[in-house]
Amino acid sequence: MDSSCTTIIEMTDIFAYFQKLFGRINEAFVVERHIIGDNLGWEPNPRECHRNVERLVGARPEYRPVHGWLICDYGDRVQFIAHSIVRSTEGKYIDITPVERSLPWTNPFLIDCSADYWAIEQELYLNPVNPTPGTIVVPALTRTREEIDRISRKVDAETRTYIAGLSRTR
Repeated sequence: MDSSCTTIIEMTDIFAYFQKLFGRINEAFVVERHIIGDNLGWEPNPRECHRNVERLVGARPEYRPVHGWLICDYGDRVQFIAHSIVRSTEGKYIDITPVERSLPWTNPFLIDCSADYWAIEQELYLNPVNPTPGTIVVPALTRTREEIDRISRKVDAETRTYIAGLSRTR
């Protein structure tokens, strides 16, 4: 059987879905990172956000799961990375998943309450469209050249600063 026939969702539907999310990109916000265990000797693991949130919510009912996407904005394109965080009973959003390496910037998070979230997320893991499963890069079709240039300059400056810092530590 041709592997292209096994996809759950057509790629045109996936790109349309992410273009709709792109239209909401101004709703994305930076989430405080705080490692919270379940008081049973467990600590969350890097790169296991969905599992971490499920485990914490199961053990600590004062937290609720929140699913969505981390946003990497490159100006002419945007990368969406499937991600889960928690919300406390006080309404505070917390990213409980530790990162493997510290970066000088934090990617904003866009909440996705869509009924299609898990189907899309699974499709991106089962049939990756990028080298990193669970992610997708979509063109920023509605941006003007000026917007693209402004964002690209900001990203380039942050990247140069980060790389310069790495070279000083070696």
